[in-house]
Amino acid sequence: MFQVMSLSKALKAKNRLIGAIKRAESDIGAHNSVLAGGDWPILIADLMDKRNLAVGRLVQLKAAISAGNAPIQANIYELSEMKSTIKFLRELDVKEGVHELDSWRGGGGTADYKAIITKRQVDEQVESLLRLMDQIQDTLDQHNHSTTIQIDWEGEAD
Repeated sequence: MFQVMSLSKALKAKNRLIGAIKRAESDIGAHNSVLAGGDWPILIADLMDKRNLAVGRLVQLKAAISAGNAPIQANIYELSEMKSTIKFLRELDVKEGVHELDSWRGGGGTADYKAIITKRQVDEQVESLLRLMDQIQDTLDQHNHSTTIQIDWEGEAD
């Protein structure tokens, strides 16, 4: 069965498939083993078949999404690296000035700290990156809404 959809819808479908797979795996894990002589509350084999079908469809969908994203893949990577840079900057120790020492560092007292990259510089860099990320995300959103992909679903429909 062929289906045409926008990348936007494909990304939502991907997330739904991932959710369905996780739910199936959770149910299989919770009910796979019962006391000898007991009954299984669900048909594990059927659930495994549904899970495997969903995994197959997820692979197809991811491949189609990847092909559809080829023209903007550099933007996707850039956005990801900007997020990593922001995380790094926000975790950077920017302590400056005189601060109390922790008791485990020398029994109290004070120390004077200096930072090469200051809090103000971190904040400015983060704000600049966030503005650039918004621009890139706008480009990605436009691409996702205007680009369609075709998927040839294998197996039975849900």
